[in-house]
Amino acid sequence: MSKAFLAHSSLDKGYVDIVARRLSRRSIIFDKMSFKPGVDFRDSIRDGLKRSELFVLFASKRSLESNWVLFEIDEAEIMQITDKLNDALVFIMDKDIQVNSLPPWMQRCRVVTMPSPRHAARIIRVRLLALKGLDHQPLFIGRETILEEIASELIPQPEETAPRILVFHGLPGVGRRTVAHRALQDSLSLEIGPIIILEESDSIDNLYLQLLYETIELNTRQELAKAISTFRSLDSIGRAREIARLLAIISEDNFITLIVDNGALIDYGGQYSKDMIDIIEALEEHEDTYLVLCHRRFPRIDPNARKSVKQLVVRFKVPPLELSATKRLLRQSFRRKKIKATSEQVDELSLYMDGYPPTVALTTNFAKEYGLPTLIADKSMLTDFKVRTFTSFLERLELDKQHWKILRILGGETFITIEILSVLLQMTIDNVAILFRYLIYLNLVLPVGEKYEIIPPIRVAVHISQVPLTNSEYSEIAKLLRAQFW
Repeated sequence: MSKAFLAHSSLDKGYVDIVARRLSRRSIIFDKMSFKPGVDFRDSIRDGLKRSELFVLFASKRSLESNWVLFEIDEAEIMQITDKLNDALVFIMDKDIQVNSLPPWMQRCRVVTMPSPRHAARIIRVRLLALKGLDHQPLFIGRETILEEIASELIPQPEETAPRILVFHGLPGVGRRTVAHRALQDSLSLEIGPIIILEESDSIDNLYLQLLYETIELNTRQELAKAISTFRSLDSIGRAREIARLLAIISEDNFITLIVDNGALIDYGGQYSKDMIDIIEALEEHEDTYLVLCHRRFPRIDPNARKSVKQLVVRFKVPPLELSATKRLLRQSFRRKKIKATSEQVDELSLYMDGYPPTVALTTNFAKEYGLPTLIADKSMLTDFKVRTFTSFLERLELDKQHWKILRILGGETFITIEILSVLLQMTIDNVAILFRYLIYLNLVLPVGEKYEIIPPIRVAVHISQVPLTNSEYSEIAKLLRAQFW
């Protein structure tokens, strides 16, 4: 585990203590948490630096005059010269401290001026992840098309309004957050900051509370109760403005809040709730504030909403990976884990993944633990994983009989047209289109040209959730098709 050594003056401990609490104990060397009582302080410092990959200096007038901090800086310089320390960061905490006030070797490090504790903690966390090496970084393959689409939306023509609320929708686990992270880095040089998860039963209070934890320190239950009570006393516009204010505070640190919404922000009809629309309107007042939303289904905006509100939001569908991209992802994943596989083995395994990235990670870990021949001989583990993942997901959607019939038909075919489905369901094309739109909106069906297919990762789950088409049903299908087309 990569660790950061936090060098600071005891007089700045209140600030550094907040940073340390936002990082895990296992990722930092912090005297209050790490140094053993009774051990010579110099030995504790040397031992802590030996166990660290990142040296972090909290530079203030007090720390630069502290003999112990100067000792830590000197020891860190020696370790860096001897390649025993990988990196260093400086956070300037006093407005009177300039870069040229730092020790010469630290003037060449990354220097951040007067960050908030939460921002400092995020920067340290990101740097520690980078120091872990590529083996710990998520692979990103096969999303070139959507990245180009996002870049064109985020960097519009000068006379056009740039959107600031980015919506990514698709199946859980398909890569919504990964795409958002890469797109924001490439197009806006911004980092994903706090990730907030909202379940279907959560209220706007839950969102406010999680944002509150990201922006201020609540040390007692009384402080927490007072904050919630004050928030609830506001009207809906006031609550939206308060949430927008907290989002703006996070954005000041060059980070973007990402909300994974599992149903709290969208009503049963698929539209954003009144609370969410109020938040979007409140964000109009904060010109440099961005927000990322991840949904399982396509979110609709009330047609009566103001044009300026609609312009703030841009939506992107994140589909499963194509087969060629899945193969490349699996090959690279195997290389990282030093698993030797032939092209034929990769091609065979990729067919069972249906473009669903978590199956690639599962396959790699299984092959590493049990050996590739075992996995090749029995691939049921890959099928079972998708069934477990999506069966309960499908059950929660409460689809009607016609929707299930479409999914059952699509589950047995590669592609199908809306005209053929109209014949099989004995419904008008207009009515079938309404059913189709809902399934596409739920990210269960994917349009491919003039045809449609079931989203590959859920195909097996549909077979498990519902009885596959029987021989008598196939006979009826054949009869209907013959009557219509032959």
